[in-house]
Amino acid sequence: MEVHAHLIRLGLSQDSSFRNHLINLYAKSRFFGHARKLVDESPEPDLVAWSALVSGYAQNGLGREAISDFREMFGLVVKCNEFTFPSVLKACSSCKDLRLEMQVHAVISGHSQMAEDIEAVSLFPEMHREGIGFNETTLSTVLKSTASLQAAKVCEQVHSLSVKTGFQSDRYVINSLLDTYGKCGQVENAVRIFEECKSEDLVAFTSMITAYAQYEQGEEALKLYVQMLQRGNEPDSFVCSSLLNACANLSAYEQGKQIHVHILKFGFLSDAFAGNSLVNMYSKCGSIDDAGRAFSEVPERGIVSWSAMIGGLAQHGHGKEAINMFNQMLRDGICPDHITLVSVLCACNHAGLATEARIYFESMKELFGVVPREEHYACMIDLLGRAGKIKEAMELVNIMPFQANASVWGSLLGAARIHKNVELGERAADMLFVLEPEKSGAHVLLANIYAAAGMWDKVAKMRRLMKHNQVKKEPGMSWIEVQDKVHTFICKT
Repeated sequence: MEVHAHLIRLGLSQDSSFRNHLINLYAKSRFFGHARKLVDESPEPDLVAWSALVSGYAQNGLGREAISDFREMFGLVVKCNEFTFPSVLKACSSCKDLRLEMQVHAVISGHSQMAEDIEAVSLFPEMHREGIGFNETTLSTVLKSTASLQAAKVCEQVHSLSVKTGFQSDRYVINSLLDTYGKCGQVENAVRIFEECKSEDLVAFTSMITAYAQYEQGEEALKLYVQMLQRGNEPDSFVCSSLLNACANLSAYEQGKQIHVHILKFGFLSDAFAGNSLVNMYSKCGSIDDAGRAFSEVPERGIVSWSAMIGGLAQHGHGKEAINMFNQMLRDGICPDHITLVSVLCACNHAGLATEARIYFESMKELFGVVPREEHYACMIDLLGRAGKIKEAMELVNIMPFQANASVWGSLLGAARIHKNVELGERAADMLFVLEPEKSGAHVLLANIYAAAGMWDKVAKMRRLMKHNQVKKEPGMSWIEVQDKVHTFICKT
C-alpha cells in the first residue's frame, strides 16, 4: 500500500504498467478487494491485469472467484494466452466442477477452430497436469491443431496418451492420428496405425492416400485406392484430388485419365479441388491439350487453376504461350502469387526472354506485392547463366538477401558447362561439394567441363576424388506405362 501511495504522489497511478504490477502485488498478497478495485478503475483493463487477478485467486485456493473473473474477462473479448490458462485450469481442478471442465474443452476447440493452434496445443498438457479429464473429442481437436503445426513429436505424445487412456481404438481418434501423422510426414507411423486398426471407412482411406501422394509414394496411393473400392467405399472429391496429384508426380497419364473418369462418374467435375488437380495432372504429364480442356471446364478459375496451367506450359517448353496466359490472367483480374511468378520466370527462361524476365523479376514486389524468394532468384540466375550473362548472374548471387543454395550453384555449374567456363565451374562445384557432398552430379559435370577444355589430368583427378570419397554416379531412371501399370527401369552402369 505504501508503494501505491508513493505512485499516486508521483502521478504514476494511471500508468498501465505500474497499475498492473500493483494488481499483481495485491492479488498475490490476498488483498483481492484492492486488486479488483484497480481493475475496475482501469479505463480498459488488459490481459496482464486480468491474468494477475485470476492467478492470485487460483494460487490462494479461490477457484470459483478465479473462474468468475475469467468468464468476465472472456465476455469482454480479452484474448487469453499461455500464461492465463494454467491459473484457470488450477481453479477448475480445485473446484471439481464438471461443467467448468467441459468449458475448458470448449476453449481448446475454439482455439483450434480459430486457427490458434499453438494456444490449443499448449493448453492441453496444462489441462492434463491439473488432473482435468479429457475425451475423444478433445484428443481429436488437439491432433487437428498438431497437424496444422506439423508437430510430429507432439503427435507421438498424444498418440501415447491415447493408448494409455484407452482411446486408441476410438474411430475419431484413429482417423485424427492418421491425418496428423500423414501431415507431419510420418507416413510409416500412419501405415502402422492403418494396418493395426483395419479401418474400413472413407476418412481413414482418404488420410492414407493423401499421405502417400504428398510424400512421393504415388504407387502406394493408387494401390490403396483399389483396395478402398474393393471394400465398397465410394471416393469423394478429396480422394480424387490426392490421386491426381499422385499421378502427376509419377507422370502416370493413363491412370490419371482413369481417375478423371471416376470424377465424371461420381459428379465431382464442378468441384474446384478436383478441377484444379486435373489441370495440374495433365500439365505435369505433358498433355497440354487435355490440361487446356480441363482448365476450360473449371467452374471458377482462381489462382490455383491459372498457376497450374501456366506452370504446365512453362515446364513443357511453351514459354510464349505461358506468358500469353499470364497476361490473360491479369486481364481477368486475378493477382499472381509467388508460385505463379516462378512459372512465369521459368517460361521466360524456356523462351529465351531474358529482358521480359528481368522486368517481371524487378517489378513483382511493386506490381503484385510479392517479395522475391529464393526460387525466383534461382530462376533468374539460371536464365542469365544459360544466356551467357555470367557477370550479371554472379552479381545477383552476391546481392540476394540469403545464401545461395544448391539449386543456385547447380544452375551456375550448368551454365559453366554450356559456355565452357572452367573458373565458374570450379567455383560452383566447390560449393556443391560442401552443400551436397553425397551427390555425384557436381563431380560428373565438372569432369565434363575439364574434358571439353582438354584438361585430361584434371578429369582423372576428379575421378580419383569420386573414388576416394566413395561418391557413386546416380543411376539413371525411366518410367513407362504398360496396361495401366507404371514400370520403373534403373540403369546402374
